Amino acid sequence: MKYGGYQLKEITPDITLLYGFPEECCMYVLKGKEKLLLVDTGMGTGNLNEALAAIGPGLPVLVFNTHGHADHCGGNSQFPAIYLHEGSFADADRAEEEKKTLPGAEPVEGLPCYDWKKVPVREGDVFDLGGKTIEVIETPGHTPGCICLLDREDRILFCGDLVVGKDHGEHMLAYVEWFSFSTVSIETLHRSLQKIRDREDEWDVLLGGHDAFPLEKKYLYQLMDMCGDILSGKAEPFHPVLPAQYGNITCWKLEREDTCILYHDEVIFDRKKEERP
Repeated sequence: MKYGGYQLKEITPDITLLYGFPEECCMYVLKGKEKLLLVDTGMGTGNLNEALAAIGPGLPVLVFNTHGHADHCGGNSQFPAIYLHEGSFADADRAEEEKKTLPGAEPVEGLPCYDWKKVPVREGDVFDLGGKTIEVIETPGHTPGCICLLDREDRILFCGDLVVGKDHGEHMLAYVEWFSFSTVSIETLHRSLQKIRDREDEWDVLLGGHDAFPLEKKYLYQLMDMCGDILSGKAEPFHPVLPAQYGNITCWKLEREDTCILYHDEVIFDRKKEERP
């Protein structure tokens, strides 16, 4: 059934997947006894408040961005305040214009339009929804401001685009210009992946930004292995053919059974080789 233009699918009794258009991210609504929490706002191509009201009538809503790409925060203007990492502020400011370049991002008339407030979050922040606690984990990698959200009670880690299935990794080639200018180093990504692996006794599955199904831990392990191969020089990458409009952008792709990674030679390490000790 659709509410506000979005399909709703129950993941657990208090977690609902909300999705609308093919290019839009998967959004998740977490329901506590006292509050709702919305993970990402997609491209704002539907009435998010109508969908939220169908899930938790009358409950106040906390809205989070896992990072600042337009397909994850293009609906921010439907809310007065958004929780996000400071490293995502600049990306989120650009999202309103960037989403206009995405297929399916047609404007919808009559939606709320706030000059929304940025509420910064950082490592270890905890939010109580009433019987459900959500913890912020800083995980730069896909972008500098990426965060994951840990649902302690359901033992689920909401990872945004930090970990994705192979299909979405392939799809990212179509938007390589975003990837080129917003990604941080493979070294930093590997460190973030290690951080969530170090806490794997606290979660059972990942819910990602573009895979409408729970991701098993093997996705994380495979991505870590690829990062390790890149950092050690063992990787044998495939250099995909990119559309002509990307000019001389060099993009490498490395694959495992279930996931893949795109990267650039100039952003493998935190510092250039000649600057490292």
